[in-house]
Amino acid sequence: MEIKNVIFPFIFLLLILLIVASSQKLSIYFNSFIFLSKKLNYDKANYMANSSFFKYFYKNKQIYEKISIELLYTIVLSSLSIFAYIGFILTGHKNYGYLNYYYGDPEEYFFVNMFINIIIALTIIHILAYIYWYTNEKSEDDKLETTETDLKTFIVNNLSYYYLYDYYKTIKKKDDYNKKDDYTINNFITNMDKEYLSILFNDPVEVFKLCFTIHILSDEKQIYIKKAIIDKIKALEDIYSIKDEKTQTENITAIKDDFSITKGNSLKNIYIIANYNHNNDTVLPPLIFMVKNLYQNNKIIGIDEIHKEVKSKLTTIVDKIEKNDETIKNIIELHSSCLKKFSDTIKIYKVIYDKYSTYYMYSLLLTNFLILYAIFIFLYIILKICNQTDSFPYSIYDFKSDFINYIIYILIIYLFISCPIIIFGFN
Repeated sequence: MEIKNVIFPFIFLLLILLIVASSQKLSIYFNSFIFLSKKLNYDKANYMANSSFFKYFYKNKQIYEKISIELLYTIVLSSLSIFAYIGFILTGHKNYGYLNYYYGDPEEYFFVNMFINIIIALTIIHILAYIYWYTNEKSEDDKLETTETDLKTFIVNNLSYYYLYDYYKTIKKKDDYNKKDDYTINNFITNMDKEYLSILFNDPVEVFKLCFTIHILSDEKQIYIKKAIIDKIKALEDIYSIKDEKTQTENITAIKDDFSITKGNSLKNIYIIANYNHNNDTVLPPLIFMVKNLYQNNKIIGIDEIHKEVKSKLTTIVDKIEKNDETIKNIIELHSSCLKKFSDTIKIYKVIYDKYSTYYMYSLLLTNFLILYAIFIFLYIILKICNQTDSFPYSIYDFKSDFINYIIYILIIYLFISCPIIIFGFN
């Protein structure tokens, strides 16, 4: 059996994988472009979450959540180039001798070999880019993952799981958790056991956690974090980690454990930076406003003794914040730490965006061209296989004639529309 017949199936599969990877890469961009081009969707809260740059580099891991589309794309290009080199060594032809310039159709030979040369050139460019990135940029870029992890850890450690559980239990019958709901702090005070209320409102740190959790669940800028948190609790319920027949303590503990950095997945699928425009890193209102809002906006009006007691304790904390009392210094530091962790993560993302956005744009333009070429090579191979039987009615020459007379004009129109969108509508 000839070597080319053994290797051909692998090359064919790699070609298919190249088309799939290229189409996914382009679909991320064009889907984002279409979504953000609608006035309803283009706002500061939506932009980063739906930026194709963000989705492409961070959210779309392909294999075991480790290999990004860019790395997969480079691996496929490199594999095809290696096969071309093996063919040149073994047969003297990068196409394994299927085509030769000196006999057959020179245009057919040029069509196939030009594609192979482009693949080799792109492989060299990608490998050199990866080498440069690994030696000069990787250590700096890794800071984004580090700050993102620190931010997730802060959120996990500072959620009020008492409030979160009761909130979920109250609104879980709703189909859309993003809709504005009627759940307020009054519902929480009414529903929660008095022993928990004593724990929560006697400890300023727990009050901060309560304010922080309420802010995440109510602030429109944090709608994606809210959805991820609620979906995670819903998944816990679906796998029977939390049940109605269990006590509040058991259910709250189950949720807290699963959100834990050590025991659960620590919200690893929530990309915090996606929820903010990188020109606006104002994440939390001032601490004093957050505490005041608990009993002003939500009207803890003293309808019974427990409500009066809660309002009194919150008023005391507000007074201490105004006086910068040492006893509440820890929650002031928590508030400042939260702002810094959000701000640091967003700033690092902005640096990375500014550094790689031009590279990404040119990469999209090349991919936009390469996928068309790869599709025609794929069709050409299929046609060559079909033409091995005399009964197949469509030949390579028919294909070439149709390409010159019709298809090339369709391609020009497509590139004329798509390339300006990539260049001028970049997101």
